[in-house]
Order: sequence, then C-alpha cells, then structure tokens
Amino acid sequence: MTGHGTSRDTPLSRTFAAHLPTVWDAESDDYADEHVTQETPAVRAVRAFIDEYSHPGIGEVRTSGGRGLAIAGDYGTGKTHLAMVAASLAFRTVPDMRVLAIDGSQGSFPHIYRRRIVESIPQKDMFALVRRYYANVMAAELRKEPIFDDELGSVPDQLERGILDPDKVMDHFQLAETYIRQALQRQLREVADHALFGRALALMVSRTHRHDIWNWLKGGEPSAALKDRGLRALNDADTYDALGVIAFLHRSGGPSQGGICLIIDEFEELLVDDGGSRWNPAAVRSFGQLLKIFIDVGGLFVFCALPASITRLPGALRERIGVVPLDTLDLENTQGLIDLHATAMGPEVQVDGSVDLVRYVHTITGGHPRRSLTLTRRSRDNARALGRPLRLDDILDAVRQEFERMSLGDLRRLVRRLLQREQWDFFADRVLGEGEPIDMWLPDPGGTMAVAVLITDSVVLDSHFRALTTRVQEAQSSAVRCEIVLVVDGIVSARLTEAVERLISRSPVIYSDTDFKAEFVDLVRVALTRLGTYDQREFLDEISRKISGQLAEQRIMQQTLDRLLTMSTRPQAISASTPADVLPMAIEGLFADARQVAEKLTEGASEYALIMDKLESNDLREHRPRPHVDEIGTRVVLLDALDKFHDAIARHLNEPRHGHELRARWERRLDNICLAYRLTFDSLPLPQPSLLPPPGGSRTDAGDGAAPLTVADVRTLRDLGRVVSGAVGREVGLP
Repeated sequence: MTGHGTSRDTPLSRTFAAHLPTVWDAESDDYADEHVTQETPAVRAVRAFIDEYSHPGIGEVRTSGGRGLAIAGDYGTGKTHLAMVAASLAFRTVPDMRVLAIDGSQGSFPHIYRRRIVESIPQKDMFALVRRYYANVMAAELRKEPIFDDELGSVPDQLERGILDPDKVMDHFQLAETYIRQALQRQLREVADHALFGRALALMVSRTHRHDIWNWLKGGEPSAALKDRGLRALNDADTYDALGVIAFLHRSGGPSQGGICLIIDEFEELLVDDGGSRWNPAAVRSFGQLLKIFIDVGGLFVFCALPASITRLPGALRERIGVVPLDTLDLENTQGLIDLHATAMGPEVQVDGSVDLVRYVHTITGGHPRRSLTLTRRSRDNARALGRPLRLDDILDAVRQEFERMSLGDLRRLVRRLLQREQWDFFADRVLGEGEPIDMWLPDPGGTMAVAVLITDSVVLDSHFRALTTRVQEAQSSAVRCEIVLVVDGIVSARLTEAVERLISRSPVIYSDTDFKAEFVDLVRVALTRLGTYDQREFLDEISRKISGQLAEQRIMQQTLDRLLTMSTRPQAISASTPADVLPMAIEGLFADARQVAEKLTEGASEYALIMDKLESNDLREHRPRPHVDEIGTRVVLLDALDKFHDAIARHLNEPRHGHELRARWERRLDNICLAYRLTFDSLPLPQPSLLPPPGGSRTDAGDGAAPLTVADVRTLRDLGRVVSGAVGREVGLP
C-alpha cells in the first residue's frame, strides 16, 4: 500500500483544541457534556469525581485529603474531550464556577499565564474578588473583638453580604494589610512570598493603585509607586503562585460564592526544557506547588497526561491525584462512538453486504477513538464520492489517505540520507534471493552478520503480514545473524501489532513528521550494538543449524531417490566386471572436476576449523568469523552428494543390462540416479550476491579475497548428472 496522507494524528487534536476555550464563566455558553460522549467507564468515573467535588460540604476549603484529577491516556484516546466533560459538569453544578483551560503546547507556563490566563479574566471581576476577600477577612477578624458581639454585631454580617463598603471599614479600623498578610500566610502555605502578594492585594483594594496592581499581576513591571511600597516584578516561578492566589480568591467566600476549575492539556509540555524531552526540575516543583494550592483552597484541578508521565511525578504529588485511565474501546463502544458522530459525518452511506465496517475499523484501530472516527469518516467519504456502496477497498484507501505520510520512494531516500549522515556502511536495494530486495543492508565488519532495514507501508491485512514475513525470513536466512529494523509508513493493525513485534523481535518505527529521524537512528544503533555482542559460540551453533538443515534436505532428496528406484525391481545378479567403487577413467574425471569446483568453498570450512581450534584454547576474544557460513554447509552437503552419486553410478555399472526388458529398466534407473543428484544440487544455497563483491567494486572486503564461483563452475556442478549420464551411455554402448 502506497500513497500520501493528508492529515496528521498529532499529540493534541486540533479539532478538540479549537473547542477548548481559555475561560468559562457565568456569561459563557454552557457546554453540554452529553454531546458526542460515549458513556464509558472513564466517563462514569469523571462524573463520580465531579459529583463528589460539588456535593455540599466537599467543596469547602480543602485539607490534604483533597485530590486533583489526572486523565491519563495515549494520544487520540479522548483526554481533551473528557476534560471538557469534567469542566462542563463542574460548571453546571457549582455556582459561579470559572473554568480556566490551557494547552501546554502553546508555550511555557509563564507565557500562558501572562498572555492567556490573566487576560481572560475581566478586570472588574478581579477587583470584585479582592473586595469580597477583604470583606470576609475583616468580618472574621472583627468577630474576634468583643465590641462586635453587641451594638456592632451586624457589621461582620453586612460585610459578608456585600452591604457595607470594605474600603470604608478598612479605613475606619485600619485593619487591611496586617490582617490580609496573616490570612494569606494561613491559607496559602505553599506560596513562596506571602508578604509580596499580601501587600499587592491590599493595594488593589485602593482605587489609587488598583490598575497598577492589575498590570503587575498580569506580569508587567511595577510602577514607581509600587516599587516604593516594596513590590518587585514577578519572575517565572511567581506566575505559578499568582495563579494560586487567583484560585484562592475565587474560593475565599466558600462554595456558595463561586469556584474555579483549571484544565491543563498536554501538561508535559509545561515541564520540559526548551527543545528537549527532559523535565525541568524547577518547573516540576512549581507545577506541584500549583496543584497543592488549588487542592488546598478547594479549586478543581484537572490535567491530561500520558500514562508514563503520571509515574514520573514525585510520589507526594501522585498521592494527591485521582487518575482516570483512558483505554481503547471495545467493539460495542466503538459502534456507539461512531453512531454518536454519524450526523457529523454527512449523509448516510450504504455498506456492501460483505463488509462489516465497524468490525473492520475496530480491527485496524484496536478501538482507538480518534482513529476509529477518522477512518470511518474517510471510508464513507470515499464510497460517497464514487456513488456506490462502501467496500473494503474504501477502507484501505482511507488508511492510505489518513495515515501514510509520504511515498515509499521518498521514505527510502530519507532513510538513505540518515544512514549516510551517520557514516554507516550499507547497501541499498540488496538482492539476496528471489524475493524483493532488502531496502538497506548494513553488514558487520566480518560480513557474517547484518542489520536489514525493511521499509513498508501499512500492515493491516493478513496478506500484508504474510508478505512481510517472507521478506524478514529471506533477510534472516542470508546471514548468521540478522537484526531487523522495520520502518512503516502508515499504521500496523492493532490485531497484527503483537505478531509483527514477535516477527522482528522489536517494535517497528512508525514514520511521523516529528521524531522519526531520532527514533530510527537510535533503533539502528541498538541493532548494530546487539550484533557486536554476538558470541562466537552462537556463531558455531548457527553453522551447525544450517548444516543440519541442509543435510535434512538431502535426506529428503535421498528418500525421493529411493522411491524412484523402487519403481523397478532390483536385479539380484551382479556382474563382477569392475570393482564396485571404481569408474572408468573418463567418468572418474568428470567427478574429479566437480570435486575441484566444490573445493572452492573450503575457505568457510577452514574458518570453522580455526574457530574450533580457538575454542579448545579458550582464545576467542580477538577472532571474528568471515562471511562463509553458507559455503560451509553447502560444501559439506555437496561433497557428500558427489560421493553418493559416484558410488551409485559405480554400482549401477555392475548391474545386468542384457536383454530388452533389463536394458529398459537399467536406463530408467540411470536416469533416476542422475535426477536425484540434480534435485539435491538445486536445493543447495550456492554463494549469494551478498557474499560476492558488488558490481563496480564499491566494496572489496566481501570475501577477504576468496575466489568466487564462476558461471562455468556452476554449470559444471549443475550439468554433472546429464554429462555423466551421457558418458555412462557411451561406456556401455547405449544407442
């Protein structure tokens, strides 16, 4: 399957991200969580979590028993959508809930805070939150004074209800900054600089400084007046604390006066160093601090993560997180998901009676939600464009269109450039047998082992897997040891993924526009390293297995010969005209020539003997075998076949052949003996092109100078049966 893809299965679905607003508040449109939401165990778990959060008594300022919510799943499993469900449920069940949603791929957290989070909160709302907070703090402090138990007892109540102006009360009792700083210190234990934010919030109440404080809280430089009052600019770490303060203000009036929910999609992106994959320890600490503040003040903290990222978080943070795992869908839920989205996929399309669309889609995607929807929609579009019922071809075309990023030719050129960049020796389009060439063949210095890079498009049907198996087996049979690196442009069917991994002893590299180059190079490097650790005893074991296999093939040929010979009755009378193991000189010369050709394969046998000697002396450290493994087995079997052929002809010459009937049987038996040799010869793997210098002499170390078989040599061995048959006929006077 070849072709170009037009869409990308990105880590964040841009379709979902487009529906993820930065903020929801009382004036926002209500997002209906039931819309295109398949009721799965994960959805039910989120509903239960939000129900617990919004239940009376649970939403108070929380202690260490509070928990954040982590939605964990691989790319495309619906994390963003489920986070939206959580936000919608909270928005509809908690009064005056404000939902802040950020995407970690949009930049660093300080950048997102300054450019998106604070900008999304109306200035008037922030002032109102601060005034409410001051009113509540003053009410609590005033109740501690005996005077407010009597004639002034209504003042705290009127402050909390918003009847009295907190500015006038603060001016009258001169309580503001002292009480605010103390309250912040009690409530925001994790904030690094309590005095900094306490002083700032006190100034925000003042109409003189509130606009300067708002600009400062958004990340701007403090004005001269603010610097005189001890405020400095917020650094990157302070932005986490600032959002924690905002969360605290939303919850300072208790659950009846509003709430705040923070949703972070792709939270890992907030933690990595620029241009890398390692987490920044300072960012991890700040993230943990923000999580703790949100939980402690009773905010709702929801973030989307890959499963592996959850395990990377410090243990203390994991203890404060409830994890909802997202997995692939079973067949029933895949059907339900597709049904929910049917209207968005356009007019209904008739499906050919032989095609179970949902089952095919589930088999290919393994129930991956995004891929299931994408593949279904594209398959329907393909059939609709052709004006006929949907067929299997439409599904396969959809796989090509959606998941195959480039042509195989372009991918081969890219792989070739990567290998050249690493300065690895390799052969492109290496022909090893009668099947497809090996895309890239990287032999080890000794030439007996290699890494084979196979490039293919999507593997979704059994026929694709069988074709791949043939290519892998051919590569592995062409070296003592062969490591396979499989590059796939497209996808591997979920049903075949495990079989493919078993076949090549590792996971394939799926081409993508992002991390393919690094992943491919790393995998080839690992494969080459594994070749370097291949033990010499394993080398000898492999030789033994090859020889045993070839001898087994010869035994099969011998059994075939025996069956052929039983077609005629073996005469009992034997002539004593010549010894049983001696042939006439002309025929003996033919066998001598054939043995001389076979002796050209002795280099491998010498190598075998050398290794055996070193085994006895326990000195194998510096020795690496040369590329003659196939010749070793071929030579053993070929010489044995020549001996058996020679002896069979010698015995046959002594058998009676006088009389018409005996002569006819004798000739048939001669033909069968020669046929048995030819069948044996044809089954032997003579030296393959991989063990010969390539055309043009671009490599000269393929055989360490060993003379390869010539065309004439091969003809001598192949035609020996026919030539011997003719020589025997002339010897005995056959017409």
